[in-house]
Amino acid sequence: MKRVVIITLVMMLALMQVAAAATAATLSPLEWDGVKGTDSTQECDDPKFGGDAGIHWVATGHDPAASNYNLTIYVDDVLVEWVSPDGIQGNNVDFYTKYYNWTEVKLNASLEFDGFMDSNADLKISHYCEDGNGGITEIPEFPLIALPVAAIIGLAFFFQRRKE
Repeated sequence: MKRVVIITLVMMLALMQVAAAATAATLSPLEWDGVKGTDSTQECDDPKFGGDAGIHWVATGHDPAASNYNLTIYVDDVLVEWVSPDGIQGNNVDFYTKYYNWTEVKLNASLEFDGFMDSNADLKISHYCEDGNGGITEIPEFPLIALPVAAIIGLAFFFQRRKE
């Protein structure tokens, strides 16, 4: 009889933990708070940007029970972009979007999904690139300028000599 009571109590405790975990889950949609990640670094060498300006969004708290992730971007309350995940790595779901300057426009992001995510789920900016090259102005190397100029001058001398 003691054994049955002990087993029943243990089962009740285990079920209470499962019930508590289920109620602590995050349901869709998960909204960006407008701040998280805006102080992140500019990393234009991310190959996923492909040389363009962009934002790398990360949703933490991925749970195998969640699926069909879609990130919706609003600028000044107008839908401008809807993207699927670029990949899921461990607990993170990665998204790449165009760059939007959150200091000049009202930027909102909303993550919708089926199922539920962990209770610590969060949506934030991982890093970004404002202009595609990190503010670096490409200066052509000397030979790229000097060789064509030298060729034109050489041709001018050649044709001048030929006339004489």
